Amino acid sequence: MAAQLSPAEHFDRLAADWDANYDRLSWDRHRRRVRLSAALELIGPGPGALLEVGCGSGHLLPPLLEAGWDVHGVDPAPAMLERAHGRAPEAAGRLIPGRAEELPYERDSFDVVVAVASLEYSDMSRSVPEVARVLRPGGRAILALRNGRAPMAWWRRHVVYPLARAVKSRVRVGRRPPLSRYSALSPSSARRLLAAAGLQVRSTDVLACEILPDPLNVAAPAIAYRAARAAERFAVMRSIFGAQRMFLAVKEGPSATTS
Repeated sequence: MAAQLSPAEHFDRLAADWDANYDRLSWDRHRRRVRLSAALELIGPGPGALLEVGCGSGHLLPPLLEAGWDVHGVDPAPAMLERAHGRAPEAAGRLIPGRAEELPYERDSFDVVVAVASLEYSDMSRSVPEVARVLRPGGRAILALRNGRAPMAWWRRHVVYPLARAVKSRVRVGRRPPLSRYSALSPSSARRLLAAAGLQVRSTDVLACEILPDPLNVAAPAIAYRAARAAERFAVMRSIFGAQRMFLAVKEGPSATTS
């Protein structure tokens, strides 16, 4: 049976393909760009100290630097960090190896912590308190988590991934088994976890629509892309088909504001 890769190993091998998917005409391109745009809108302009947890290949870094933020990043995959260094060379010294469960920073270090679709590969009972720990009182956390209630998330979790793992356990060809992730949190569970860490949720949004199921979205990537973009324009479609749930939370403390 093929061994399950760790998240660091998985993304180390995936780095080149991960980068390419930002430009390929597919639903994956739509999902990634929509969630980055939503995160940037919530973050807004600097100045201030900002940490991206799971910075990956660095697609969020250049616009953050341009907006005036003192950007730091952490990621467990060396190949991803290498690409991030090339994408944001002026911040390369502040992009370092590390895990979300053990952030290598002092308490109250950052005004903003952003994690876009990265905490789901961590133990969130440990990584969410770490996000809160390194935030300053009144600091903001922008967290994009998987929406486990989306139809395509259910389809993958209960049909596609179990089938793929069953096949790969017997046929040792092609790619490794799909990477296991922690179960997606329900909105209420996510709020409870954030609250327990001292993070007050100020807003949530569902986004990054996915309309065509696997394997149709792979067989017809252009159609999947256009269908996702069309659905994204309507709030009711996002509420049903959105693959990501974006949280804006504020760390409790004397400098917290309601703005």
